[in-house]
Amino acid sequence: MKIYGFIFSSLLLTSASFATYTVPANNQVYKTYGKAESKQAVDRPLRILLWNIQKETQQEVWQKDFLKLSQYADVSMIQEYEDLPIFRETLKALPGFLFDMFAAFAHNGFEAGVMLASRIQQINSGWLRSSAQEPFSNTPKMIGWMDLPWKNGQSLKVVTIHAMNFNVFFDFKTHVDQLYDLVRDYKGPLVIAGDFNTWSPMRQNYLNYIRAKLGMQEAGFPTDPRVLKLDHAFYRGVDLKKAYLLSAVTSSDHYPIWFEIN
Repeated sequence: MKIYGFIFSSLLLTSASFATYTVPANNQVYKTYGKAESKQAVDRPLRILLWNIQKETQQEVWQKDFLKLSQYADVSMIQEYEDLPIFRETLKALPGFLFDMFAAFAHNGFEAGVMLASRIQQINSGWLRSSAQEPFSNTPKMIGWMDLPWKNGQSLKVVTIHAMNFNVFFDFKTHVDQLYDLVRDYKGPLVIAGDFNTWSPMRQNYLNYIRAKLGMQEAGFPTDPRVLKLDHAFYRGVDLKKAYLLSAVTSSDHYPIWFEIN
């Protein structure tokens, strides 16, 4: 897991180390792949996977874990995808999903960012780039969202975020404020989940403030061995049926989170 020492040592890297990072033009941010198997809301609890996959670093092990988890999920909310050959190979092995990818940057020619995958055809989708950038790499972070058909003719808004990390608190606050502004006027069922990089009490306290301001609850887990709790799942206007932190899965430096809503 990420720890303070890693954060501060990473800040010592020179800008030359990031010479291969580029930020895509607006018309190159969003890409979609695959086809959703249904246009209708599910008639059972919706199963959601949340996971920062650490750019598929442990490639074959990660692929096995991702395929196993995804076959049971209706929606996957992914941070730190990198569009490597093994990533595309993995997506091809998951028919019945629509994959919406929102690229924050490209590294050595491979795009990376956040992804939303769904077995249900989305009504619409969009993205929001952070106004601040990570130091040295000069790359933004990304918010991606989609609206899905839901019960009683409603739509469910699903939003994922990979929040600012190696920055001062002000940049983190600004990014979370962008998230708040995106959904503050939305009154329907809402799920927000992602890697919020809440590695300090100040960051966690501000996120708690925004969560309360939006009238949302946080999914808790029967067991939670994390020292730093960076990943969070919030919900409003739905019932939480189950929530688990899958600490037995170690092919990323973040544990997957599984939750079901109705």
